Amino acid sequence: MFRKKKIVELELPEENDHLSEAVLEKHRKIICRNDLVANDEELATAIVSRSKLVRFPKDHVLVTQGDDTDDVYFILFGSVSVYINSNFIDTKEATETVGEMAAMKPGSARSADVIVNTQNLEARVISAHDFRNLMSKNVGFRERLSDMVDSMNRKNIRLLGEGKSSFGSTWTWTSIMFGVVIGVLCGLWFGFGGSPIWVAILWALGAGALGTLVAIRMNPDFIYRNMFWLSGTAMIAQAVQTVFSLSFSVNGPQQSLPFLWNFSSNPEQKWWGVAIIYLSLAGLAFMSWLADRDLRRNSSRNE
Repeated sequence: MFRKKKIVELELPEENDHLSEAVLEKHRKIICRNDLVANDEELATAIVSRSKLVRFPKDHVLVTQGDDTDDVYFILFGSVSVYINSNFIDTKEATETVGEMAAMKPGSARSADVIVNTQNLEARVISAHDFRNLMSKNVGFRERLSDMVDSMNRKNIRLLGEGKSSFGSTWTWTSIMFGVVIGVLCGLWFGFGGSPIWVAILWALGAGALGTLVAIRMNPDFIYRNMFWLSGTAMIAQAVQTVFSLSFSVNGPQQSLPFLWNFSSNPEQKWWGVAIIYLSLAGLAFMSWLADRDLRRNSSRNE
């Protein structure tokens, strides 16, 4: 949670005619290094001529989420912290801009809280009207701004998703606790069943590790990844089982093992077994493809 704005008397914006030419030239050079300006001296001069110098103290709320203000700030000195729904998103410092998203869309509300996090902040503030006017006259400026806003939106979505995740590390600890409980219960079962202590310990460790892995795989945050992993593993396991079943029951010794199918029985049962194998493999392959498609769709949506 960010700190509240201090009640202080702020200085009025300083007009260009109150600044020396040396100071204005310094501001032009700083703004020239802005990624949106990209060393375009003519654009930097236009921004300086249409903007005013402002100064703010530490903890000042420069922008409030939901407000209808639309000025744009070109930071000259200091830095600010950006929050969305009280979640820290980013830090912006000298040569960067603040407020360009609201300026691009007239009437749209501010999308974040922006708070000064250095002792002082100096910036040049330009109205949204003048900012859009510069956009309309400079194609390169408009394209760079569009790319930057698109990249910023993807970054904010990703960071908010990570910050608001209901599971993540919490699910990992839950899985570990689940594995510990399973391991203890399994150890007690074999211990009170008369098994040697070392057997009970081995079963407890194995069951605990397996329970933890299974629980981790059940994390809802990775449902499509788990579907892909499980269906792919099941498909490989079934293919291996089929190969061994054919080897042992048709071309090999007539040996009966509990996990193998017997293909040496009557032809009708054999063909039904083959059909079931192919249908189940096709079903697993379809499930794997579906999970992979949804996983890629969600990944591209969050980038």
